[in-house]
Amino acid sequence: EEYWSITAALAGANPPPFEAKLHSVNSREAEIPSAQEAERIVAAVQGKDFIVQSIERKEKRRNPAAPFITSRLQQEAARKLRFTPKRTMTLAQQLYEGMEIGKEGPVGLITYMRTDSTAIAGIAMGEAREVITARYGTEYAMPKGRVYKTKSKGAQEAHESIRPTSFARHPDVVAGGLKADELRLYHLIWQRAVASQMAPKALETTTVDLIDGPYELRASATKTLFDGFARVYTEGRDDGEEDESEGRLPAMAEGDRA
Repeated sequence: EEYWSITAALAGANPPPFEAKLHSVNSREAEIPSAQEAERIVAAVQGKDFIVQSIERKEKRRNPAAPFITSRLQQEAARKLRFTPKRTMTLAQQLYEGMEIGKEGPVGLITYMRTDSTAIAGIAMGEAREVITARYGTEYAMPKGRVYKTKSKGAQEAHESIRPTSFARHPDVVAGGLKADELRLYHLIWQRAVASQMAPKALETTTVDLIDGPYELRASATKTLFDGFARVYTEGRDDGEEDESEGRLPAMAEGDRA
């Protein structure tokens, strides 16, 4: 079914310029079924001033992704490291079986890499909290460990998620004993597991509605109030998947023109 959308480039009294999308016509959701109708609306609003009708600000918190299970590890390694699933599992096997790490000698760096459980042992949560507090500050740590519910039925609850055997082994600590791709995968696993135990990200979304006659435009932008877990790790996205756009809007008040 053919569908058109219209985006207007606007500038108010304060910088920066911004974009707003046609949201409604005559108080009904904008439905533009043809190029002719889109051109008619553009001609009707071209060069007109829009008046700020309302400004709404909402705060929200976003929690981190759960620590890795096997399938998620393969997906993220493909997105961020361009590893095939086979390459990811080969490297993970090596990290699990053990590496020569300085004076420690051979040591397994990650928990078992074939699992569909998102669990983290309580003692490991405590260690993660200590590491987060020491490296990033108390505001980034959780008072208690964050527990994730395993979604898949019949999950291997005896296993944990894929995490470092010790959160204290920062990637920089083990770098000398690992090959480049081994280190890259270990870094990914360490970041994801640490982030899963960090404070939420705090965001503020501003939505501005502007009107000219029957036409209503809507502009929105999101800013970070506190980066939380995102200081360490943000989950990758597939092509075409919507991202959280930070964007910027100028300072505006109701009744302003743009």
